Amino acid sequence: MQFSGSFLILGLVTFLFLAITVYLFPSMAHFDANWKDIIRNSITMAIAYPVKTVLLVGIFLATIFLIYIFPISIFILGSGSAYLSYSIYHRLYEKLAK
Repeated sequence: MQFSGSFLILGLVTFLFLAITVYLFPSMAHFDANWKDIIRNSITMAIAYPVKTVLLVGIFLATIFLIYIFPISIFILGSGSAYLSYSIYHRLYEKLAK
């Protein structure tokens, strides 16, 4: 029982890290701010938009998994997942700009 509790906590911390990370680089590209503000914006967006966060983390994990299984697919999946993620980010930032 203690092992499964530790595993659950580790999984939640990992998901939180990934959720913040998927918003970190688009926030750096979109906003002209210092590191503290960029990290705060990433955390805020990860919490404020849970459905999009789960979708973006899922895209990232699925891409990593498929590249692990089929290494040659990095040429197709890398650009495809980047475009899909960008379209989600773009709609989100347009919504925030209004």
